[in-house]
Amino acid sequence: MSVGVVILALNEAARLPATLAAVGACGVTALVVDGGSTDGTQELVRKAGHQVVERPFDGFASQRNAALKLAGTPYVLFVDADEILTSGLWADVQAAVAGGCDAAWIPTLDHFAGRWMLHGGWYPQPHLRLLRTSRTTYEGAVHERVRFLVDDPQVVRLTHPLIHLSHLTVSHYLQKLDRYTEIEAAGRPGSPWLLVGRGCAEAIAVIVQRLVLRRAWRDGPQGVVGAVSYAFYRFTVWGKAASSSAASPPDVHEAERLWEQHQLRRAPRRRAKGPRRVR
Repeated sequence: MSVGVVILALNEAARLPATLAAVGACGVTALVVDGGSTDGTQELVRKAGHQVVERPFDGFASQRNAALKLAGTPYVLFVDADEILTSGLWADVQAAVAGGCDAAWIPTLDHFAGRWMLHGGWYPQPHLRLLRTSRTTYEGAVHERVRFLVDDPQVVRLTHPLIHLSHLTVSHYLQKLDRYTEIEAAGRPGSPWLLVGRGCAEAIAVIVQRLVLRRAWRDGPQGVVGAVSYAFYRFTVWGKAASSSAASPPDVHEAERLWEQHQLRRAPRRRAKGPRRVR
């Protein structure tokens, strides 16, 4: 085949069955590049009739670059472990490859906390997922970017979306937020106050763009929650960069001294009083 479907996975036994079943329904065998799962992911993939290769996870970009080589096909379609490939999208992919493109933008349809999201920047939210392996590479820590190895790449847009099931609950979204912001915040230099200021500015910009300009409220309460959650995501990246984590437990005696000093500053100044008059 000229197109290989590649899935990156790490402890995805709970979500992979639906993804693999959808790929199989399109008549395709997926290659799962596993980062070292301990939850039975690799056994699950083999039992479903798909291929799995273990490669220790050392970053999203490097994992995808390795997958481009491991696939052994002229084109690679990346599908995440929480996404569903539909027959309509697979037909779009085959047509794009037949046309000789270098890459293709694929829209995504997200399900967030009980609702399909159609406003507020959630849809169509296209991603470069179909790549010609000889003309593309990845770079970046998180939300990795595609870099073309040719000057004038031919990039097309496909019609049918990938179905994205990553944010089924707000709790799961916040867990993912914590993982991703930890990676994004690493190695961002600058004055702590400037970093916090940038976080505030980005959060405000997200609220204005998603709630006001892109009318996220049209997706109901979930639209508002999603917009505010993403604003918090952007603030958290810079907030973590501005803060330092304690490598060891802090000095308790220092805390006691600070507490005493603070209490002394707060203590009201009492006016000197003379002897009380006794009647």
